[in-house]
Amino acid sequence: MFLESLSLVNFRSYKNLEINFKPQNGLNIFVAPNGQGKTNLLEAISLLSFPKSFRNLKFDDICNFDSYYFSIKGNISPSNQSDQALDVFQDNSIKNLHMVFDKKQKEKAFFIDEIKLPSKEFMGNFQSVVFTPDHMHLFVLGPVARRKFLNTFLSSLFKDYFESLMTYNKNLKIRNKMLKDGVTNQILYSVYNQKLAESAAIIHAYRTELIEYLNQNLEATYNSIAGTELDKQVKVKFTAFKPENISLYKKQFIENLNKNFEKDLRYKSTNLGIHRDDFQFLLDGKAIIDFCSRGENRTFILALKFLQVEYLKQFISYRPILLLDDVFSELDSQRRKQLLIFASQYQTFITTVEKAYFNDYSGSYQTFIIQDSTIKELN
Repeated sequence: MFLESLSLVNFRSYKNLEINFKPQNGLNIFVAPNGQGKTNLLEAISLLSFPKSFRNLKFDDICNFDSYYFSIKGNISPSNQSDQALDVFQDNSIKNLHMVFDKKQKEKAFFIDEIKLPSKEFMGNFQSVVFTPDHMHLFVLGPVARRKFLNTFLSSLFKDYFESLMTYNKNLKIRNKMLKDGVTNQILYSVYNQKLAESAAIIHAYRTELIEYLNQNLEATYNSIAGTELDKQVKVKFTAFKPENISLYKKQFIENLNKNFEKDLRYKSTNLGIHRDDFQFLLDGKAIIDFCSRGENRTFILALKFLQVEYLKQFISYRPILLLDDVFSELDSQRRKQLLIFASQYQTFITTVEKAYFNDYSGSYQTFIIQDSTIKELN
């Protein structure tokens, strides 16, 4: 499926915006100096896919200052492609996605073809992959950023992952509150240990499967982007609680929580669980961030994003939409070229301050200029 048009009301810098796109593979390039609302546009599109800001902003902060609500509506053009037979969310018949946030009531409303649905039924019907400058520094930002990458991606794709994550975080919050309050009732902890283990087992299984996919494909993808053959072993190291046997995950998870109980009481927080997971790219056993050049590091990040898209395509019957937020200034000419080749296979929305990056691009594209929250098409 493709995004055919976008309507924004009171969304950040856009009081009232209607914009149409060519419903086909190719680039939609938005050119403007910083501060003109380029990223706001991509943020709105991404919220139709996963109703949480990729900029970590609360919905109150997204609403236009002079308004008490915002609305995002996207009209969908069905794809005539079928990359895969399996689709875990939808049947490609969706015509319209619409979400509204009421700032006064603190309420979100979600609609598919004007039928109101809960958020978990809304998300994932329209898949997009976001690439921002922050992703270029994913391995500098720390474990929290990398867990966010895993959680956002897997939650948008698998409903049971999202539900398990919400349940896990709710019960973790309760357990941590008990630890902070000095509660020592073992029977009470056993209840929450069981609940945490049940959710963690589901989350761990999905994360492990994704990491295994990355390990199988990372080296070849890196080589295709860099145009060179690596002479070192490439591996994604997944740091997580790993049982001796996956069938024993819940049992051993609970056993380890019990073993760590005194430590948890001392530190007043739960020190074991999926909320401590992390992953790193290794070359010959060494973390890339410790010795790789900036160019090599960015090639790994590009490879990660390419593989994210390829992994996603296994589970949906259409090609996802790509959202590239001002990343071209972070890349040299070789990596920009590879990213453009990849992006041209999808409906892609790109923000940039410099149109010259695309002067040699001969594929299908539309160019828009953004100024004072208005958008004008150039071609």
